[in-house]
Order: sequence, then C-alpha cells, then structure tokens
Amino acid sequence: MLATVSNHFMDTSNQNDNLLKNTLMKTILTIFIFLLSENIFSCDCPINTIEKTIIETELILRGEFIEVKNNPFPILSNESEKQRLYFEGKIIILEVLKGIGIKAGDTILVESDYSDCSQYYKMSSNYLFFASRFNAGIKSDDCSFTTELIDVTKNELYASVKNLLK
Repeated sequence: MLATVSNHFMDTSNQNDNLLKNTLMKTILTIFIFLLSENIFSCDCPINTIEKTIIETELILRGEFIEVKNNPFPILSNESEKQRLYFEGKIIILEVLKGIGIKAGDTILVESDYSDCSQYYKMSSNYLFFASRFNAGIKSDDCSFTTELIDVTKNELYASVKNLLK
C-alpha cells in the first residue's frame, strides 16, 4: 500500500516537472519568435555616418515649431497611397548651420514624406533639421539625423555637427 502511494506521488511529481518544462520551453520559444519578428516593424532607413550626411545635406538648421500638423499615418495597401501622405508644419529658424539663402528669424514651411521612420513633431520644441529645399520651404528626410534638441548645450549630435562644420 505504501509503495502504491509513493509511486502515485512520484508520477504526479514527474507530471508536474514535465508540465513546468513544457511551459518553460513555450515561453522561451515565444520570446525568441518575438525578438526575431521585431525587425519586421522597425525603420528601414539606410545607415549613414554623420560626416556623409553633412556632406550630402543641403540645409542643416536649428528651428522651433510654431505650427504642427501631425497627420495620422495609417497602414496603406500600396506605395501610391503612401506617397500622398506627409507631415507639415512651420518653424522659426533659430540658427543656420549649413545652407545659403536662409537666415535665423525666417519662418518656413517644413514637410516630410510618409515613412515607417516618421516621427511626430511637437509645438514649441527645438529641432535640428537635416533638410533640402522643397516648394515654399524645406523638406526633412525621416531617414536623416533630424532630431529633437531637448537641451542644446548637452546634445552630442548638435555638438558634433557644429564641430564638423567649422
């Protein structure tokens, strides 16, 4: 009788161990699949060096948004639908780091094409723009180094750009 009870507990213990192992394996597999699939949703911009970007960029400006229109970017079925979507806003230029025919104090339109790298801009926020002339203003490429400057004095990208443009 004692051997039967002991065998029953051992069988239950083995079942619990197997259940725990199966659950652990499923969890590890789920995490592994998630990590592999993360790249599906990531930005597909080419990676350039800051030096190459500075050479290839027509305008590098520091500006503050005075008007922002963040259009929602829905998932679209084809490229022609994506080409009609863009962001637009107006900035006041605070500093021109590279470019001619544009000066601090100017107010200009900023546009950006749709991209899975698109960022949302904020009113009254200061940005470093890597851009080109476009229509009545500038066009900022989402794959450039365009970034928000929360504290200009501590921003390493801003300091690098200023140093490289000396």
